[in-house]
Amino acid sequence: MTCGKTKAKALCENVLAPYSVQTHVDYIKENELHYSLTSDASNKGTIKCFPIVLRYFHFEEGVKHALLDFYSDSNEKSEAITNQLLSKLEMSGLDVKKMSAYATDNASVNYGKHNSVYQKLKLAQKDVLAANCLAHILHNATRYAASNLDIDIENVVLKVYSHFSISASRTAQLKEFCEFVEVEECNLLRHVVTRWLSLLPSIDKILNCWRPLTSYFQSLGEEECSKMLWKCFGEDGNEVSEMYFLFLSHILKVFSDCIEALEAKSFTPLCLRAKKYVSERYDFSENSFHSKVSKLGLTTAVSYGEYSDAVQACSLKDIDTDGLYEEYGMVESILSSSEMEGCHSEERYLKLFSKAEVPLVNLRKVSAYIFSIPCSNAHTERVFSMMTSAWRNERNRLDVDSVKAELQICVNFTFECTDMYQRLLTNKKLLEAARKGQKYRK
Repeated sequence: MTCGKTKAKALCENVLAPYSVQTHVDYIKENELHYSLTSDASNKGTIKCFPIVLRYFHFEEGVKHALLDFYSDSNEKSEAITNQLLSKLEMSGLDVKKMSAYATDNASVNYGKHNSVYQKLKLAQKDVLAANCLAHILHNATRYAASNLDIDIENVVLKVYSHFSISASRTAQLKEFCEFVEVEECNLLRHVVTRWLSLLPSIDKILNCWRPLTSYFQSLGEEECSKMLWKCFGEDGNEVSEMYFLFLSHILKVFSDCIEALEAKSFTPLCLRAKKYVSERYDFSENSFHSKVSKLGLTTAVSYGEYSDAVQACSLKDIDTDGLYEEYGMVESILSSSEMEGCHSEERYLKLFSKAEVPLVNLRKVSAYIFSIPCSNAHTERVFSMMTSAWRNERNRLDVDSVKAELQICVNFTFECTDMYQRLLTNKKLLEAARKGQKYRK
């Protein structure tokens, strides 16, 4: 039994995992594509883990993500992270000059003006973009705006959850208050401070059992409550506090649905402050990089001049402008056809390439660049979710390499089982490596 587990582990780590990475790397290199790197850090107990995710555009399948590596390192300084990123790229054989963007959360170690990972990456690739995570921008903007409220609702939510989570007897007492006021028993949710949008469901849970919570804390009295909880649930401030909770519950729903809600005029107390935070840090003018590049999405009518200006803003040096002009003229009729209606940008480009009678070399280069740039760090966050599922308590003896192999296989292979089976059978080098227990080599 142990021997079988050992062979399965060797097969995953030495054959399938390297093969899963190589298939993506080969496509990028063969087509000379731009790619972006996304990364982040998370703890598994005392182990600090860093996934490195590639994002690129496949001309038949659309945007693709691949887990290039997954490593542990106790050193979280910008120099150590940068060295790891560049080292992993060098080992894979990918050209650092083709790295279009670097995406991660907006911590100063990643995007600081002087001694950050991004600034160090620019020394190796001066045109690399800082693909700030929109989810984190929204997270920071809402937190900054909510700090203007008279009550620190985030801390109240944390304290309420903590008060009951550490004591079964307190939970039982709250249940009795719920039954007395005929409110369905509420299971309070934990709010994670690094995930601001987790605050909304936590607030809604508290609002659902506001009456029993108020009765419970008032029954304890001011001396037995923390000052913050008494200010919120005590007799003097209870109604005002509830209004703040209701207000934030409504506004956070708007923020979580769409970033454009930051411009909503009907919610000025919170939105204007959030908008101020965002506008001070990011350029939204018509001449900004993001405004120009939005033309490349092809979701609205765009002249060749606007398209050409957007390409120049991307600093793409290997574009033949005369060839791009000819290609754009060829596809204008396809873009205006009825079958393009309702398609998002990625689908439009894929249809162009499938229907065009010529290779569209320059448009392929443009699409490969713009779709390699991520708008958030969500895919890396998904890797952490998968890590949590794979690295469960009952599997706590797994080492980092084993976890990395499992994650690479799960993330990098997206085929159906039958397709995957056929692919493996036709790859003689992979089968040979599996038989001999060797590492897969191209």
